[in-house]
Amino acid sequence: LEKPNNNEIEGKNQEELEPFYVIDFISNGCLLYYIQSFFWPEDITTKLLFKKIVEAVQYLHSKYVCHLDLKPQNIILDKEFNPIIIDFGSAENFTKTDEEVGNLDQKNITRQFACPEIYKNERINGVKADIFSLGAILFFLFTGQYGFEETKANDLYNLIEEKKYETYWEKIKDYYEINNMDINLNVSKEFKELYFSLVANEPSERKTIKEILESDWLKEVNDFEKKDKKGLEKKYQDEFTDTLNSIRNDFISLKKSKKIFEDNFITKAYENKEYNLFKENNNNLIPKKIFNDEIQINLCIKINSDLSAIEIMNYLLIKISEVFQGDCIPLDDDLILKVLFYKEKAIGS
Repeated sequence: LEKPNNNEIEGKNQEELEPFYVIDFISNGCLLYYIQSFFWPEDITTKLLFKKIVEAVQYLHSKYVCHLDLKPQNIILDKEFNPIIIDFGSAENFTKTDEEVGNLDQKNITRQFACPEIYKNERINGVKADIFSLGAILFFLFTGQYGFEETKANDLYNLIEEKKYETYWEKIKDYYEINNMDINLNVSKEFKELYFSLVANEPSERKTIKEILESDWLKEVNDFEKKDKKGLEKKYQDEFTDTLNSIRNDFISLKKSKKIFEDNFITKAYENKEYNLFKENNNNLIPKKIFNDEIQINLCIKINSDLSAIEIMNYLLIKISEVFQGDCIPLDDDLILKVLFYKEKAIGS
């Protein structure tokens, strides 16, 4: 595989006990950071990003490679914010006459982006499996949440399988409201049509890459590219630069807030064991003793939700300051780093 949109291996070393590969440095981080930081509008630049991802998968398939683990965590952005696909640990080759690949190890899949046929323990069409993942990414990209937790015995996905699309849209709204999680469902009719056509239960019913690129939802992008491709690319890069700077500024503000509160409070925190907030248990972040039951319960929910680390830290700032009436807040580097680590949000590390 060569560029564009794939992270090339520049060299390797097999002489050491621990062999390693040398690959390009991709400077602008993981797509997941951007999805978790704000709700994406259905505008021309965000649509262009999805088109670039589709074109990257189109390139893979033209080389008879299916990725089989497409997800936002495996898409990173280069210095010009072009999406780069990484992590080919599950990838398989196929042939021009046979797109089927062998059984996949269910332990290594990411269930929110995995097609239903993976669970059947039989050979699957690798191309159609990647198409399904593109549909799951599309939903996650623009709504900020998963379209379903998995396709196996899942009430939400069952509605897609039964083609009860309107009911699905109602139920998913209820699901996230009940779990106190924000979701953006203000999407267009064309978006819904494309989404359902990509995550269809039957592989044969899923759109092809060519059909995705020619879909009504991408018509605005295609028309603009014909008129002014360079202008669209500049608009795309400018808007993503603003987004990246916003995320970094949020992180810097969080650190500054922590420093202010630390100066006022950290001495008291170490003097009183009541402020030993967290303990680690089975690789999860669990409140040890945190002032009242309401904060403890809500914090557990938020840590296990798809909220960003910054949103969780803001929650801590607000809730704990309420308890202490704004006088002092027990935040230290260890706490911030733990939340960032467990939320996979180490922005600007």
